[in-house]
Amino acid sequence: MKTEVQKEKAEAELLAQNGFNITIGKRKFTIKPLTFGAIVKANQYATEIKMNIKGGEISSMVQNYQENTDPLMKFIAVAILGQKWKIKLFTNILAKWLKWNLKPSDTMKITIAILQMYDMANFIPSIQLIAETTITTPRKTERIDGKI
Repeated sequence: MKTEVQKEKAEAELLAQNGFNITIGKRKFTIKPLTFGAIVKANQYATEIKMNIKGGEISSMVQNYQENTDPLMKFIAVAILGQKWKIKLFTNILAKWLKWNLKPSDTMKITIAILQMYDMANFIPSIQLIAETTITTPRKTERIDGKI
């Protein structure tokens, strides 16, 4: 019997390999596995998202909600578009459309799925492997788990 962690790991690996489909309004979109370029561009918008968790003031929560909507919609738009030229041309248009067609609960689900598609489980070990091994002085590493 699989544990909850194993199930989540399998789900994340499936998302990273195959992507997923979403329906927003009457339109269907496919978010394909993200390339490094798409991840970098999406992260530019993710870093614009501001969180103010001080004291739980309602006014600051509402203000942050308004400030965060545009970067969040652009973050999702980049993941949907996926390709460099599409991202450059259509991010703003798609983000505005998403703003008026996405429900907050759907936004949360989509955002979590996109973050799972980042495939950090494979990215971080590959960077560690590169850092530990060079052409001139290769070192034996014990960090390989069979996925690389």
